[in-house]
Amino acid sequence: MNEATFHPLHQVFPTVASWLDGKSDEPVSTHADTLAAIFDLGTYERNALLLAAYAALEVEAGDQLAKTQGGNDRRQLTFGTLLSAVPGAHWGALSADSGLRWHRLLEAMPSAPLASQPVVLAESAMFYLLGRPALSSAIADHVQVVRTEPLLSPARTQLRDLILARSSPCPPMLLMLTGTDPEGKVQAMKAACDKLGETLCLLDGAMLPSATGELLAFARLLERDIRLMSGRLVLRLGNQAEEPQMRILAQALTIPVCIVCDEPILVPDRTAVRIEMPRMTAREQVEVWRDYLGKGEKWEDAIAQVSGNFRATPELAASVKQAVDADPSLRGCALEQRIWATCRENLRPRMNELAERVESSVEWDDLVLPKKQKDVLAELLGHARHRAQVYEDWGFGSKLQDRGLGISALLSGPSGAGKTMAGEVIANALGLDLYRIDLSAVVSKWLGETEKNIRRLFDAAEDGGVVMQFDEADALFGKRSEVKDAHDRHANIEVSYLLQKLEVYRGIVILTTNLKDNIDQAFLRRIRFVLDFRFPAQREREEIWRRIFPAAVPIKSLDYQVLSRLNVAGGTIRNIALGAAFRAARDESAVDMRHIRESAAVEYDKVGRIMTDQEGAGWNL
Repeated sequence: MNEATFHPLHQVFPTVASWLDGKSDEPVSTHADTLAAIFDLGTYERNALLLAAYAALEVEAGDQLAKTQGGNDRRQLTFGTLLSAVPGAHWGALSADSGLRWHRLLEAMPSAPLASQPVVLAESAMFYLLGRPALSSAIADHVQVVRTEPLLSPARTQLRDLILARSSPCPPMLLMLTGTDPEGKVQAMKAACDKLGETLCLLDGAMLPSATGELLAFARLLERDIRLMSGRLVLRLGNQAEEPQMRILAQALTIPVCIVCDEPILVPDRTAVRIEMPRMTAREQVEVWRDYLGKGEKWEDAIAQVSGNFRATPELAASVKQAVDADPSLRGCALEQRIWATCRENLRPRMNELAERVESSVEWDDLVLPKKQKDVLAELLGHARHRAQVYEDWGFGSKLQDRGLGISALLSGPSGAGKTMAGEVIANALGLDLYRIDLSAVVSKWLGETEKNIRRLFDAAEDGGVVMQFDEADALFGKRSEVKDAHDRHANIEVSYLLQKLEVYRGIVILTTNLKDNIDQAFLRRIRFVLDFRFPAQREREEIWRRIFPAAVPIKSLDYQVLSRLNVAGGTIRNIALGAAFRAARDESAVDMRHIRESAAVEYDKVGRIMTDQEGAGWNL
């Protein structure tokens, strides 16, 4: 029926009121006709809704109901009145499994026998009949109706088109949008809804009721309101803890549902259509930055740098624009630093949920290594700085089919040899955040959970332009075992999945181990740089001692050649120097050889060592 033939709701109320006087005229067409079509209701059910609307909206309805129901204390509409006054009435239309009550279009207050129970029109049904569809208050507290214009990028536009292609001629019952850029998937869905003439209704997993009974009751109200809104329901999964409730909800609903998640989830008895979020090239990201920052030489150097390290989104670009606009005087290097710092800050929250961020001020000159090792690290930095040019401008990314593009380095050697510091130096040299990965938080005893954790970690890292460091990597990347049982097979699958992620990850991964021989050879072949950190020689130990004290520390008559005779690694040198500084602060004096000797004795006792004659010679305390 054409929208133009519908009459305003108040025009039908005189006819509805006449039913209470025993008349049975057929009302003119209103939005009740389309509402009845949405929920497959009959003529009687449609008329029952009209009477409920009259009772809710007309001032004189109370008087009329009191007159009909035989008492001034009976001014509310009841099931009995619906049966006695509305033409074509029958009990089946008011049963618990009827369309009116199953969809909660009429809401009863069960405080009396059925015929005497007061009944009211659902809030969302009332607004629909008034021609102003809206969510009921019970649902609006949980669901966001997205009405803003979608923020699009090339990747989001591609996803929108993929959604539209899968929605023709009809949308799938369960659509799953996976991959990176959580907000981008919602924005792409909003753009698709705009094309389809639908209203996007967004529900976060954190807003779902926890009790199953409450969740199922919520599902009925939610489905009712989404239908009345001509909406498309989008469920956004925030974390693993929300998955069970989201599965129950998606299974209970009989309307098309879209789930936005990093990894696909299994919904029993539902076949999902999965669409992966496309990834943008560096060139496409440059265009996103230019759309917000504007074209011109002022931005070009900064844009070229950030597009190679941080995944551009309209939200991030808008945040950077706001930060830059706050200080119009920014130019040159200061401008680049502000843009870079804003990118790092905005992309930290997601990664902070998954790993520990390491803050360090160590620089290239603080790292004491033989020339060969430092040359390898310098080459690694060169790969990181020029990856966008080589992979995309020169075409190696497509040539290699996105395999082997990650910059990975295995740093092996004894404790204290500088492996951890090397990771900090790399991150600081590139201006990126360093995150140390806790393997115990990644590996799960539950089947499939480790793979989900790994993917979530790598996706967040690539979005945020970070350096990931796995300490004691042999614990997870060790030699794969012979398959003797399901546990062995599961462990090998986890390692294989990790190797696969390392091959396609375009960021930087630092792996450290004290036991290089325990690393699987198949894994080593996928590592771009393998660097052995040996125990520092005396000449290197002397250089470490010369650099270990910050400039502000007062020192007095330190003999670095004598200190270099202490046969300890750089990590132990750091501990000895720190202990000596506290002793000097206690004595209100400068750090001298006595303080260092006392601190060294404590460190030697910790590991059960005794200072040799050669180590103890020449101190002249």
